[in-house]
Amino acid sequence: MASLDLYNLLFILACLVLVVLSSAVHEFAHALAAHLMGDDTARERGRLTLNPLAHLDPFGSVLLPLACFLLGGFFVAYARPVPYDPSRLRDRRVGEAVVAVAGPAANLAQALVGALLARALLPLLPDDPTGWAVVCYQILYVYVRINAMLLFFNLIPVPPLDGSKVVALFLSDSARRSYFSVERYSGLVLLAAVWLAPRLLGFDLLGRYFSLTVSPLVGLLFGF
Repeated sequence: MASLDLYNLLFILACLVLVVLSSAVHEFAHALAAHLMGDDTARERGRLTLNPLAHLDPFGSVLLPLACFLLGGFFVAYARPVPYDPSRLRDRRVGEAVVAVAGPAANLAQALVGALLARALLPLLPDDPTGWAVVCYQILYVYVRINAMLLFFNLIPVPPLDGSKVVALFLSDSARRSYFSVERYSGLVLLAAVWLAPRLLGFDLLGRYFSLTVSPLVGLLFGF
């Protein structure tokens, strides 16, 4: 039993490391996109880096995903948002959408790389059913799933998530102002979708969303 508990503990720690690394790449992509679009705010503040410590949010990157893993169910995590100044972008309307999409695109790229590495291990699994190849395959599977979750969670069109910047690209200036005015309530909206709806209404809205997005993508990447 002790060895099983130790394995579970090490697995959770490995998952947390993957969360931190995946989130760091996500935020770096935001910073790089902003830099390429003309805004160097992130670079000036030391955020144009792949160093996870520069993007780490103690609650969103460690405590929140840890609670999700321990309590079971879906997983939610975030890093410190990369600062950028929309007024410094060469094309503010398009630039904001490009900067926003860069983060989820980085998660998609990580999922693709993780799946390719996992597929490369497949020939080794039959001869090593309990060894390092299986462990590496399991870790890569979790890595892919984490990035798929980060990808689709950030694409939810609720300000300030990345998906809202894409929606705003197609709105008039007045509609954009009205749309982003709900950002003050976004925390409550997400809290209701994540925690209250499943418990009070018996309907897991976010879980259903992930089942329609994350699960098909992971299945496609792993061939099942």
